[in-house]
Amino acid sequence: MKIMKIVEAIIEKLNLSTGDHVKRFFNEEISIAKRNIKTLNHNLKTAELEFEQTMEELNHKLEDAEDRVVDAWTTIDDELIRTNEGRSKYRETYWGRIAQADHIKESIVKNVETRKEVYEDEVGEIKKKISTLEDRISTIENFKSAKKEEKK
Repeated sequence: MKIMKIVEAIIEKLNLSTGDHVKRFFNEEISIAKRNIKTLNHNLKTAELEFEQTMEELNHKLEDAEDRVVDAWTTIDDELIRTNEGRSKYRETYWGRIAQADHIKESIVKNVETRKEVYEDEVGEIKKKISTLEDRISTIENFKSAKKEEKK
């Protein structure tokens, strides 16, 4: 069993002879932290996969929405616009289709942006947790007592 710097400091502070129970405690803490890091890395991969799948679906929807915008602009009912009265009535339908297609496209674009932000936040939070656990492991393994530093 490797003796960690923090264990040495605690043994010295408490005037213990071996500190086996202290060693076991910190070994268990390192083991738990490593297991949690493994789980968090798995969560990171899962989040990445789900994000990729979501982005793929949204990109397909965006392509379709862009096609609908083009269709809305370029589709004219020739029969309805032959007369002044027909053109007058058709205007509302024409511009309504364009507005609806634009709205759907904009909604999908906003959804893409939101999903990216949520994903980046989630990944950032997971990485922060991993970093905290790694820092804890490092501190336990490489602990430097302020008193020892003063003696040097």
